[in-house]
Amino acid sequence: SNLGKKIILFRNFTQNSDNFAEAKLKQVLLLIFLFLASVFFASLAAINEFGAVDLVFLMICLLLLVMGIINLGLLFKQIRILKSFSKEEMKEFLTQRMKKYAKK
Repeated sequence: SNLGKKIILFRNFTQNSDNFAEAKLKQVLLLIFLFLASVFFASLAAINEFGAVDLVFLMICLLLLVMGIINLGLLFKQIRILKSFSKEEMKEFLTQRMKKYAKK
C-alpha cells in the first residue's frame, strides 16, 4: 500500500497552510549544489587535460542536474494542481482513491 509512504507536498485546508515554498526551496538548493558540482568537475577536467575519471564525474553531475531540472518542473506542475483544487474537490478525489485502494 502507498498510504504508508512519506507525503512530500501537502495543503492543509483547515489551517490554510502548505509546504510548497519549502519544497521549492529544497529543490532549488539541490539544483544550485549540482550546478556548482558540475562547474567544479568541468574545471577539474580542464585542468587535468580531460581525463576519463573527471569526465565521468562531470557527466554524472550533468545528468543529475538535468534530472533535477525536470523534477523541478514536475514539482511546479504538482503545486499548480494542488493550488487549483478546492476543499470539496480534494475531498472527493481522496474518497475515490481510498475506495480504489480498499478494493485491492
